[in-house]
Amino acid sequence: QISRAEALVAAAAKSEKVKVPFACRLCGFVGADIAALEAHRKTPLHMITTKVWRDRSACRLCRVQTTSPNELAVHLTSKKHKERLAQVNAART
Repeated sequence: QISRAEALVAAAAKSEKVKVPFACRLCGFVGADIAALEAHRKTPLHMITTKVWRDRSACRLCRVQTTSPNELAVHLTSKKHKERLAQVNAART
């Protein structure tokens, strides 16, 4: 299920701006109502996919959790991240 979760996360990152009622963007699930969506959120696939999403949205170096892999990409190019990276690299030498 991990490889399926990783594939779902990659697809969700590409469609980050799309909003569908009662849908889980991460898993591609679309329910008829809020109860179906809540039930989906308790499934093992959703839980694994959520963990993969969080892992791919975090910068351990800066201890920053972004809301998506796309935001993480922006963070990785930020001045704050580059300064922290330079500090860590300087400390290693």
